[in-house]
Amino acid sequence: MARYSPQDRSAIDRLVDRWREYSLLSDASFLRPDLAPECWSASNTQNLYDRFIGNPLLGSDGGGTFPSKWQLQLQDATPEVRLLAGECLTIYYLFTSTVGYDRKFEMVNATIDTPDWLISDSDADLHEAFENWVASPGSRYNTRQDRQIAYLIEFCRRFKALDVSQRRDLLEDNPWEFMEFADDTEELPDAMRHVVCHLLYPDYFERISSPQHKRQIVSAFSALSDTTDDESIDQRLYGIRQKLTQQMPGAEEQRDFYSPELEPIWRPAKVETSEVSPLSALLWKKQIIFYGPPGTGKTYTAQRLAETLIRSSAIQRWGVEAYYAKQPVVDDLLESHVTRLQLHPGIGYAEFIAGLQLGDGGQTQYKPGILLDLIHKMHHEPSNGLAKLPQVLILDEVNRTDLSSMLGEAFSAMEVDKRGIPVKLPATDSYGENLTLTMPEDLYIIGTMNEIDHSVESLDFALRRRFLWFHAPFDADALRIIWQHEWEEQRPRPRVSYEQAEDQLEQLIENIELLNQEITNTPDLGSAYEIGHAFFSDLAFLVTETFSGRRPPNGTILWTRKGNPQPPLSSIWAFSIRPLLEQYLAGSDMQQSLLESFRTILMEPPVNR
Repeated sequence: MARYSPQDRSAIDRLVDRWREYSLLSDASFLRPDLAPECWSASNTQNLYDRFIGNPLLGSDGGGTFPSKWQLQLQDATPEVRLLAGECLTIYYLFTSTVGYDRKFEMVNATIDTPDWLISDSDADLHEAFENWVASPGSRYNTRQDRQIAYLIEFCRRFKALDVSQRRDLLEDNPWEFMEFADDTEELPDAMRHVVCHLLYPDYFERISSPQHKRQIVSAFSALSDTTDDESIDQRLYGIRQKLTQQMPGAEEQRDFYSPELEPIWRPAKVETSEVSPLSALLWKKQIIFYGPPGTGKTYTAQRLAETLIRSSAIQRWGVEAYYAKQPVVDDLLESHVTRLQLHPGIGYAEFIAGLQLGDGGQTQYKPGILLDLIHKMHHEPSNGLAKLPQVLILDEVNRTDLSSMLGEAFSAMEVDKRGIPVKLPATDSYGENLTLTMPEDLYIIGTMNEIDHSVESLDFALRRRFLWFHAPFDADALRIIWQHEWEEQRPRPRVSYEQAEDQLEQLIENIELLNQEITNTPDLGSAYEIGHAFFSDLAFLVTETFSGRRPPNGTILWTRKGNPQPPLSSIWAFSIRPLLEQYLAGSDMQQSLLESFRTILMEPPVNR
C-alpha cells in the first residue's frame, strides 16, 4: 500500500496517531500532554494563525529568514501557543529527508522556548521519528517553508473550529471527505496539503508531496485506472495502486512509485519545474521543445522523456504482467524506437524529407530522407505478438538550421488533426510516381533549443504554434543529483564524503543562484545567458584532484575557515565558468569589470553574505 517508505516509519506513524488522538480530536499537546492539556484548543490555534498568517513578514522584514521571522512572530506568545507552534514544526519535519536530526530538535526547542517543556531524545517515538523520514519532498519544501507552515496552521485552525463529532467523522475511515476538507483552504495548498493527507491517511494517499508528480503518474498509468473523470487525482492514484497491487509481482517496495521499477515509466527527469507534465503535453500535442540556457540538461531530459513515453505506452498497451515479463524486449525498444538527430546548417529538406542523388548509371533519382525512412521503418516493424509502441524523433538544437525549410510538407502534416492524412511530395520514385508523406499518429517529436543562439529569430510564429514549449532553467535539485552521482563515481581520496561537503555545496548553490540573478539583470546579457547546472558537474573531480594527497578539515572543501576559496572552487571558475562568460561578453567594453563582479559573487564566502 501507499504506507511504504524506504525508512522505518513506525515511530512516525505512532507520533501521527498521538497527534490525531491527543491534539486533533482533543486539545492536548502530543509531545507534553500532561503539561499542556489545552495546547491545541481552538483559541490557541486561532492565536497562532493571527500571529503567523495575520501578521506576515515579507522579504527582508524580520531578518529575512524563516527562523528569524518565526521567532519575531512568536514574541510574547504564551507557552501553550509556543508549544503548539513547535508541534506544528514537528509535523512538518516528520515527512522530509532533507533536514537533519539535530536541526529538527534545535528548531523545535527554539520555538517552544520554555525550559521545562523542551523536547529531548528521551521521547522514544520522537527520537526515532526524527532519525527517519517518509520521502524527499524537493527543495521547495525547505525554501518555501513559510508556505508549508502557513497551510498547516490554517488547516489546524479550520479543523479545530469543527465540533468533535465532525472531526472524528473526518478522521475515521473517511479519506475522500477529509481530502475535500484539506482542499477547502484560503492558503496555497503547496506540498503540505499532500503531506497532511498522507500522514493521516497513509493507506489512501501516496507519499508524494508534488502535485505535478501525481499528474505525471496518472497520465503514465491511465489505462490502469477505472475511475471516472469527475474523480480527484488522489482517487485515480488510489485506483492505479489497487491494480498494481493485484497485477505486479514482487515486494511492496517495488510498487512504490519512486522505485526503480516504476519511476522510469512516469518520470522523464529527476526534477521538473513546469506545472504541466511534459509527458502529458507530448501525448496531447505530439511535439514539444525544451529551451533554455546552455548546460541545463535539455538533451538529457528529451532522451528521458522519450524513454518514459515508450515505457508508459508499453505498460498501458501490453498490461502490467506482460510489461515486466518482457523487460529485455522493452530495453531493446528503448534503443530502436528513439532516433536522435543533431541538427546543423548542412541538414535541410533533401536530407530530412527527400532529395536528388546520383543513382546507378549516373541517373539522378530521389532518395528518401531521415523522416521518410523512419516512417517506412514504422510501417514495416514486426509486431512479435505485442502491440506496437511509439517512435520518438529527437531534434537536437532545432535553431541550428532553417527548420521551416527542413520540415517542408511535414510542417503541416505534423499537426494532430493532419496525422494519418497522405501529403503528395514533389519528389518521385523510380517509376515516376510521387512520393507521399503520411505522419503516423504514433510518431512524437521532441526538440531542444539554446536561447542564446542568434538563429532563434528564424523560428516563425506558424512553426512555434506547432510545438508546446518547456523552459529548462538552472536547476538546483538537478545539480544536487549530478553532484551526488559524480561524488560516488569519483570517490575522492582520502575519502571526502558528500555529507562532509554538503553544507558548503549548498552555500555554493546559493552563490550560483545569485550569480544567475545578476546575469539576468545585466543589460549586455539577460536570462538566456544564465549558467546551466552542467557547467558545475566537474566539481567532484576537482575535489579529488585537490585533496588526493591530504585530508581537508571538516567543512572546508570549497572555503577555508577564514573564508578563502579552496582550489576546487577556484578551478571551477577558471576552467568552466570564466571561459563561458568571456565568450558571452566578447566585444563588451565592460568585459573585465563584469567578470570580476561575477567572480566575486560566485566565490564570496557565506560568512560575508
